Amino acid sequence: MQLLVSIEDASGGERVCAETPDGAVSVEVVPAPGSLDEGSCQLAVLPDGTARVVGGEVPASARRLATVRATGVSATELRRAIASPREPGPGRADEVAPVLLALRAVGVFPGEAPGPSGGRSAGKARHRWRPELAELPLRVRHEGSEATVVWEARDRLRVLAGATLRAEPPLNRDGSLGFAARFALRLREEHADAISGARTTEDIVLRSVNEVGHLLYFAGTNSWLVLRDDAGRTLDELSR
Repeated sequence: MQLLVSIEDASGGERVCAETPDGAVSVEVVPAPGSLDEGSCQLAVLPDGTARVVGGEVPASARRLATVRATGVSATELRRAIASPREPGPGRADEVAPVLLALRAVGVFPGEAPGPSGGRSAGKARHRWRPELAELPLRVRHEGSEATVVWEARDRLRVLAGATLRAEPPLNRDGSLGFAARFALRLREEHADAISGARTTEDIVLRSVNEVGHLLYFAGTNSWLVLRDDAGRTLDELSR
């Protein structure tokens, strides 16, 4: 799916606009609080980069808030797409895809919204940081990248110096950069002083597992299954 995207500075963060070439669907992501209307919703972005639709009290662990507006998508479908992100398929409207892609462009990865009781639906992994995890070096060997990562605190992951980064970003079919690649390149620019060529020369501290995947190999897969300890256990297994 092709999208026309613009990213500009705004008070409190970045404003991202994306629309389909025919203009049928447009999405706007702005820093919260922003004004809410029938076609918008507010997201709480958690330390691991995932986001929840805010229906009441904002989670205490929220790192930031964002307001999402969309035209060409009903308010119900907008909230459903953000709460349960999946690629469009049978029985699912294709017009929700720009909503998810626009969010990923700014490093927001939607997850399901809390139910009436504030809990999560069964089957969704709940990853928790524990102090003993900080003692486990986590290894990455994926798509040409190699690194050792230490999960030091809930929202602090350290990529140790000497990591090898995937050199070339994946491209769309038309040869353009996708959203994940654009976000990853921006992340690398932020840490340019610690990167020489395709290797890191200093430790780099990131805020989430998702950011680690973007920095090292341009994302594109579930990073919770890529990071492993020396016994071969995935971070997904270790943090449940």
